[in-house]
Amino acid sequence: MPEGIVEIEAVERQKSQLAYRTDGSVELPETELLPAKSDEALQASVENLPDDIEPVLEAILKARRSSYSYLQLLFLIVFMVLAFLLTYYWLLPHPVNVEGINMEVQGPSLPPITSSEMRSISENAIALYKEKKYLECARKLSNSRNALKEPSLANIYCEALYNVYFDAQDHKKRRDYEDRAFKTLDQMEQQDPDNVRWPLHRIKIKSHNYLRKDDFHLTSQDSVRQEGVESLLGSFDKLRKLDKDNGGKNSHIIDLLEAKLLTADWLLKGFSKGYPDDENDVGVLEREKAYEIAKSHPDARDFLELRKAIVKKILEGDSKVNYYYFNGKKRFSVKPLRDELNSIDRLLSGKNEHE
Repeated sequence: MPEGIVEIEAVERQKSQLAYRTDGSVELPETELLPAKSDEALQASVENLPDDIEPVLEAILKARRSSYSYLQLLFLIVFMVLAFLLTYYWLLPHPVNVEGINMEVQGPSLPPITSSEMRSISENAIALYKEKKYLECARKLSNSRNALKEPSLANIYCEALYNVYFDAQDHKKRRDYEDRAFKTLDQMEQQDPDNVRWPLHRIKIKSHNYLRKDDFHLTSQDSVRQEGVESLLGSFDKLRKLDKDNGGKNSHIIDLLEAKLLTADWLLKGFSKGYPDDENDVGVLEREKAYEIAKSHPDARDFLELRKAIVKKILEGDSKVNYYYFNGKKRFSVKPLRDELNSIDRLLSGKNEHE
């Protein structure tokens, strides 16, 4: 067949595949489309491009074909993840979990420690605190020039110091550590005046000096100590309100401190008068309030031991011909005191069995 006739037939077949609309437009026949980003689409594009552009796209096509294998990509991703982790843990600052320690005073979260120097000091202090090496912990923080400027480390320092029991001959050493604590607490309260931690730490440390194990057997009158105790007792209403504003997490320790200081007030006031025990006698009101607070924590060892000490002290001064006031009532027999003491001993004995 002549070449011209073949071309005419091809054109006619193509026309038969076209759809002619009434508005004069023509709808092209549907064809199979190649994926836009496939190698086949790129190859088809290259074949119909001008000669000066074709070599450039041929190079791109060749580069696509020689891309990384899946195994190479896997190794690259693993390498990048390891590099990130090493950079994060060794070079970038990150906070230390100071509040993970089991400490008594609770409050709002404190700013994280980020500097590498302070991280090193804090990790050491945390380890010493967990091992109950409280004096070493306090010494470590006290000897560091900037450690106590960090609120988290100031918090640990106060907790550790409260747990240190200095011997009588270590009066100067104890005073030095406490002075450092009070200066630190002054700074913390200026920076964060609404945080209950700082005034509570102050009362804890100060109360340590006013109620020790031998205070139930005073040997002399001490008006200076009595004034100190009464000064601290005057701050509990404000402290309770501040704790409530901070979530009310410190009611146990606040109650214990107030009950102990009230007991100390009773002992200091009544010492010179032989501990009179009628309702209106000096110190009895403070003792009754202390006992009432202690009874509100019936299962707590600290409060049970305080109640036991109070009952024993009342028994020491009682006689069969003397009435006394105890637990909200006027009494004539020592039986209520002995029954109370036996009840407390049973509770403490049960706790010993479960500890």
